[in-house]
Order: sequence, then structure tokens, then C-alpha cells
Amino acid sequence: MRKFIYFMLVFGLVSCSSNDDGDNNNNNNNNNNNSPRTDIPDAAFEQVLIDLGYDNAIDGSVVTNNIINVTDLVMNNKGISSLEGLDDFPSLVNLWVNDNMLSNIDVTQNTQMKFLYAERNMLSYVDVTTLASLEKLGLNENQLDSVNVANNFFLQQLVVPDNDIEKIDVSNNNSLSVLNVLNNPLTCIRVNANQFTNTPVGWIKDPEDEYAFTCN
Repeated sequence: MRKFIYFMLVFGLVSCSSNDDGDNNNNNNNNNNNSPRTDIPDAAFEQVLIDLGYDNAIDGSVVTNNIINVTDLVMNNKGISSLEGLDDFPSLVNLWVNDNMLSNIDVTQNTQMKFLYAERNMLSYVDVTTLASLEKLGLNENQLDSVNVANNFFLQQLVVPDNDIEKIDVSNNNSLSVLNVLNNPLTCIRVNANQFTNTPVGWIKDPEDEYAFTCN
């Protein structure tokens, strides 16, 4: 009889412990399900996040807390056509998305960005005016008709050949050591007095393009 009572007591304790574990697992799952999420509608973009360990399944979203500290994304030639959701990467410093299928890209909320390369896409417009720390920008072989770098005072490299750029102003970019504007329909590049007098050796343009203080 004593053995039976002892067995029942032990069984009851084990059952309670199992139920508690089940409750804890359910609570953890509920907490994960209730975490704020960022929409990532492009499956190719989300697959990269999975490969990098920031996500675990292609379901159109990622836990926002998993990406807020991401500083680097290298996603060249991944078949990405949309970067929707990128605005929830506030710590992003380095972004490479060369050789994809992007027709637009919004980096206005990624204000910590220093390096942006989106070469060989289908971009007609890229707004980098909010990227005060931007140092290197590569946008060659797109469909840009202009690029505004007036607010990018720390810009060191601007590479935009093979676009449709009709005018460009680099007069505010005193640190600009590399400039490539080959094969664009522009004829005038606005510069400041120091750039005009001491044009960096790393600047490349078409023969018909001229440096000037004002451009019509």
C-alpha cells in the first residue's frame, strides 16, 4: 500500500512538471508569434535573410528584432526585384545589391549607410539625400537621369557610368577622389573652384563633358 501511494505521488509530480514545461513552450511560441515583424514580400530577399541566419522560413516577413542591428547586407546576383522592408534595418552601413532586378530602392531611412552598390539593375531614381555619412556610391549601368549628392559631404567615390544622367553637381563633395560619369548624355559637370583647379586624377568623363561653375 505504501508503495502504491509513493508511486502515485511521484506520478503526480512528473505530470505537473510536464504540464509546466508545456505551458512554458506555449508561452515562448506565443511570445515569438506576437513579436513585431517586418514585411519582406520578395522571396529572394527573404531567402538571403534565411541564409544569413536572420529568419527561418519564407513566410513574407521577419522578426524585426532580428534585423535591427544588421550592419552589412551583401546580396549580389540573388534575383531580388524588391527591397521592401529595408527601412527596418536602421543600423545598415554596407549594402551591396549588384546584378539584381531592382527598379527602385528606398534607402532614405538607412541613415547610417556609408557604402551603397546597386550596379547593373533597372533603377531610374535613387534618393541618397538623407545619407549624411555616405562615402561610396556605385550605380553604374542603370537608367538614372540624375543623381543628387549635394548633401553627401563625405562622399569619396561616385561611380555612375552607363546611365542617362543629363546633369550632375559635385561642387559640395570636397572629399570626392573617384568620379566616373562615362557614357552619359551630360555635357557639364558642376564643380567648385578647388576641383576645377586641382581636378583629382581619379575623375573620369567623356571628352565632350566640361567642368564648370554653373551648368545650364
